[in-house]
Amino acid sequence: MRLDAALLLLALLPGCRGARGRGDAGPREPFIAFAPDFQGFRGWKRTYLGRFSAGGHLEGVHQYAYENHPRRSGARTWDVGAIIVRTLERGTPETWQVFASVKRGGNYNARGNVGWEHFRLRLDPNGQVIVVARGLNPGTGLSDPYAAGEGVGCNTCHGSADARVYDGVLSPALRPADP
Repeated sequence: MRLDAALLLLALLPGCRGARGRGDAGPREPFIAFAPDFQGFRGWKRTYLGRFSAGGHLEGVHQYAYENHPRRSGARTWDVGAIIVRTLERGTPETWQVFASVKRGGNYNARGNVGWEHFRLRLDPNGQVIVVARGLNPGTGLSDPYAAGEGVGCNTCHGSADARVYDGVLSPALRPADP
């Protein structure tokens, strides 16, 4: 009996972690991200977003986006399993503001940034990614020394009607060109 339960658990466990690969049929839904999924993000496709402020984010710092699976050419949406990490860089990496959006898929966040889960991340002195908060609106955090716009949640901007046209992505540098 114990062996049967253990085998059943092993068979079900991969489904709990979400899709890891991107086969011909695309990833399975839903994709649930954990800290290991963000490790090494600084080696992903990097896009400079400029020096601007949006919503509850820092003003006047260099901002970058890192994508594990960039949007397919010509597509207006990202595939399930896509991760976009946004860094607001001032000082050393462990003092940066680091946010992420993960295309979880399914019915997740149906009233906001549809299909996306939001994260606040932190880099430790060794460069390891730590998940500080996750969910629909993880905020910037009261203990964050660079926090701005407390009370503004991710869905406030990323779930707006205008943002939904671009799958909740606000940066023009990451949006597809209009036809």
